[in-house]
Amino acid sequence: MKYISLLVCFILWFHFSFAQEKMDVLFVGNSLTYYHDMPRTVQRMIDEQHLQIKIDQSTFPGVSLSTHLMRINEGTSWRRTHDNELSPTVKKILCGHWDLIILQESPVTVLIPRSGKYNFEPALSKLDSIIKLKKSRTALYQPYALDEYPKHYCYPDAAIRMNMPDPGCQVGEKSRCCSDTFHNTTEEFEYMAKAFDTASKSINADVVRIGLAFEQCRTKYPHIPLYESKGDEHPSKEGSYLIACMFYKYITGQSLGKIKYSAQLNEGDAKNLRAVADGIHPVTYPKNLKTTGK
Repeated sequence: MKYISLLVCFILWFHFSFAQEKMDVLFVGNSLTYYHDMPRTVQRMIDEQHLQIKIDQSTFPGVSLSTHLMRINEGTSWRRTHDNELSPTVKKILCGHWDLIILQESPVTVLIPRSGKYNFEPALSKLDSIIKLKKSRTALYQPYALDEYPKHYCYPDAAIRMNMPDPGCQVGEKSRCCSDTFHNTTEEFEYMAKAFDTASKSINADVVRIGLAFEQCRTKYPHIPLYESKGDEHPSKEGSYLIACMFYKYITGQSLGKIKYSAQLNEGDAKNLRAVADGIHPVTYPKNLKTTGK
């Protein structure tokens, strides 16, 4: 009888020890991440399934990864960090115990070749090295294409002065700091997909294919509005929900089939958005998540 009691105690200890394992995830980005409180939507889905995962964010409007890396917000402006000074995002990374950090770059920073070379790539490399120093894992948020074409993008003077210097792109020389002209969503999406696949290989990171989800949703459910308004790059409530679905699936490695939370969307639209995300097969992280046992 004593051995049975010991066995029961061991089983209970084993169960609760593993039930208390948890995962901490940090989103780093701008309004394309935090719009309509997307990270909280991911958290609501996670909580609904009683998973031990906590979502946090370091997000600011309109900033690039280079700003996250080396600038400090002072009210209405950002200044470069001084010696022995850390940006808020770097400080948050170093002071936390993160299992996964998801980096979201401003699409324009990637779409302009010189900006990609002198801003996105070095900032990504440095942030990833900090993340790896903390023994965390990096994942990349693949941006989505917009819905108004033809369009091309230029690197504004203010951004040139603010971000990492590009020796070939000086203030007042905008003609040298522009993207190609994109004639449709497919062209823009394919450019970004290639850029992010290349970037992910350089740092051995996963890509969460948000852009692909938007492309497929536009094809399958053209009536679902994915943008806040015409000409606005921000996601609508439906677009943010689709993004949240993609991250839920990526972070947990689980299907969205059991998710009930619809973020107050039309139930039919929410179901279709979950189906779009479930139809895309990103690499998932991590494996064998534990629940709270509820």
